[in-house]
Amino acid sequence: MSDKGKEEVVVNESKAQTDGSGNAGEEGSDLDDFGYNIPMDPESVARRAAIASELPDVDDMPIFMKALPTDAAHPAAETLLALSTLKYEGMSPHEIAEELKSQGNEFFRKGDKDSLIQALHKYDDALAQESSNAKANSIYHSNRAACLLKLRKYKATAEACFKALECNPGNIKAFYRSCKAHFALGDYEMALRVGQAGLLASEDEPGGIKAAKDLAVLVHKIDKIAKAKAEREAKAAAERAEREAKAAAERAEIDAELATRGVVLGAALFERTDPTLETAQIGFVDKTAGSMLQFPVLLLYPEFGQTDFIQVFGELDTFGSHLTELYPPTGAPLPWDSTNSYVFSTLAIYAMPCMTPPLDEAEAKVFHKRVARGIKPVRLDMSTTLLQAITLPGYVMPQLPTFHVMVAGSAFEKQWLANPQ
Repeated sequence: MSDKGKEEVVVNESKAQTDGSGNAGEEGSDLDDFGYNIPMDPESVARRAAIASELPDVDDMPIFMKALPTDAAHPAAETLLALSTLKYEGMSPHEIAEELKSQGNEFFRKGDKDSLIQALHKYDDALAQESSNAKANSIYHSNRAACLLKLRKYKATAEACFKALECNPGNIKAFYRSCKAHFALGDYEMALRVGQAGLLASEDEPGGIKAAKDLAVLVHKIDKIAKAKAEREAKAAAERAEREAKAAAERAEIDAELATRGVVLGAALFERTDPTLETAQIGFVDKTAGSMLQFPVLLLYPEFGQTDFIQVFGELDTFGSHLTELYPPTGAPLPWDSTNSYVFSTLAIYAMPCMTPPLDEAEAKVFHKRVARGIKPVRLDMSTTLLQAITLPGYVMPQLPTFHVMVAGSAFEKQWLANPQ
């Protein structure tokens, strides 16, 4: 071996000498990526750091990228756009669209949300090529619908299918996906219309026969569900109509009984927003026409803006019989009665004539004349029955018989009597 060759061997051996831990054997030096000793003095380290800081991140260099950037402001975005343009150079719009569709299909097969969104973008890009191939454009729209369906964007799915069918009325997959979308939206009628139209479409596209079979199964399922729903709704409607007819008949019987007793009916004073008030109705005591009537009764406490509701008040029951239950001798004071003034022995009950206009037109004329003359509340005894109270001259009974309760002889009573409301 020549002396020159010997020198090369020595140099190579010196490169490999370390302290056994991978560190350079010589103090103040290091091995670069190619195994050469390089100086590590502070000036050299600072110079290397400065050079490294000016170099781009490896992951940002197009050749080393693991995924394409989504940010248009990315430093490599312009370069990537130029590279992608070069890739499609010389290709027709249809060929570019087909390539983009294939890329979209790869994303779609992955199935996760991000991949489905990437697939959507690819199909959008394919459509942006404005290919003159109508069937191909129909497939791009239909593929968009497949992504949207998996993403549960059902309205958007139906819209994409509509566009697909505009391009190709025989796209069986578009019919299938549109049918599924309308079914998911609960629009069974439209789902069936779309599905049945699809069964009449051609099957000449790839996968068309399988899609037609799937569509037939889906249409059968929806038809079965729709019929069951229609039967339930028809049954519910018949039951509702029967209840309404029965209630109307009962109401007519009760109105006849009230007219016989001389009760003048008026409009409701309040909206029945409380569930208890909504179900409270005038009825017969033993559910038989011609028997005694029972009423829901509302008691107003105008001093405090409070109310009491008696759900069942027989027409021959006295006010005293119910108020003793509401105000027992040993009962605790009401939360809003801080002075414990509202006790059975101090209560005064008033019926207010003409609280509401009568429903009968003839009675309404008399009502307005009485209002013009002025209205005075009528105080009721504890022995007064409900029937006596609601048949007082001038008393118009709201849908819920309503009475005012306050402390007899109180300052509030005097004030209220001067201006009853």
